[in-house]
Amino acid sequence: LAPLRRVGARADRLGHIAFSAAAGAAYRGRMVDVRVVAAMAIAGVTTDLGRRYLSAKFDDPSQSAAVAAEFAALVARPDVPPGLIVPVPSSTPIAAAFAAELGRRWDVPVLGALRWTRPVPPLKHVPVADRPALIDAAFDAERVNASVLVVDDVVRSGATLGEAARALRAAGAAHVACLAMLRVE
Repeated sequence: LAPLRRVGARADRLGHIAFSAAAGAAYRGRMVDVRVVAAMAIAGVTTDLGRRYLSAKFDDPSQSAAVAAEFAALVARPDVPPGLIVPVPSSTPIAAAFAAELGRRWDVPVLGALRWTRPVPPLKHVPVADRPALIDAAFDAERVNASVLVVDDVVRSGATLGEAARALRAAGAAHVACLAMLRVE
């Protein structure tokens, strides 16, 4: 799976998530083990697009598909697209809408292959160092025999994406790339 690239003038605020050796160590070395080959977020929370995302997520969920389409328009189809797009399961429709829009634009199947194995508290106010322990083994995945792009609506520490990638690799994914709509510090 080739790294995704940004397109368009509005993508100048692209924030790359560094799954570095330090981040891997914070996640018990699993970032290297799951072979996450690309991880990025499209916009920051302070951008106009970020504000529209927040409005769709918290104020008007009927706008989720429209906002997801705006985000998807900023992501170029990779030269070698993933074999499958998998959204992180969520209580809001925006990540699934984003996955569906990418799948439509790229002609790639979308599969809800991830399942929560247990309840996980919201990680929003949990210190970054404590997140991996809370999310550890929180996902199970259907068998997949393809390279996978796992998408989420928001990324803070990368713990959820890392755990999703671990579950997908355990389920047979050759490579896992991660893409989030929004990066929040």
